[in-house]
Amino acid sequence: MQPLILSGSHADREARAQTLVTLFVKFLSDHVDLIVRVRQDFLDKPTTEKIMGCSTWGEYCRNVLGYSEQHIRRLIAGRNPATKIFDGSKGRTPLITENVIAPPAREECGDAVLDALVNEQNYLIYQIAVNGDKDGQLLLKAVSLEGKAIRHIWSQQDPHDGWPSLVQAIYRSSEAKKFRRYLEHRDE
Repeated sequence: MQPLILSGSHADREARAQTLVTLFVKFLSDHVDLIVRVRQDFLDKPTTEKIMGCSTWGEYCRNVLGYSEQHIRRLIAGRNPATKIFDGSKGRTPLITENVIAPPAREECGDAVLDALVNEQNYLIYQIAVNGDKDGQLLLKAVSLEGKAIRHIWSQQDPHDGWPSLVQAIYRSSEAKKFRRYLEHRDE
């Protein structure tokens, strides 16, 4: 690989961007320094100048590198030169789920209905953590599943042997007893 020339001319910026494209295909994470430098090039260039036919960093990420700008931002987290200018984290409350990497393990307590409800809810929460939920529909579904799970637990005549202690406590709660009495009187 040729040494990187870190001057500020248009030709140099174009060459660095082309080098990054060539390297990007196979070893994305091995070239964080170059990614950071090309990101800086997009900040330094005149607004009318294009690098590899792209006016913006986001356009370059999508059209040339074939990755979303968000993916590249995560890759260079802590070193992104644009953070000094465009700090989108000001006033932002971080999600406790931002470090979620893998989907949750499947829960199985032997109660097929409860297992299905809990696993679907866990999947929805995972989707929210990974992709967000701008319109709140996934969160609404997750909350709805919570209600269905509670209703299922409360409506059982006897606790299931495989239920975890928290589910056992929900089953034995005073609200559950009231709910079961309601169901008995409703059916009479």
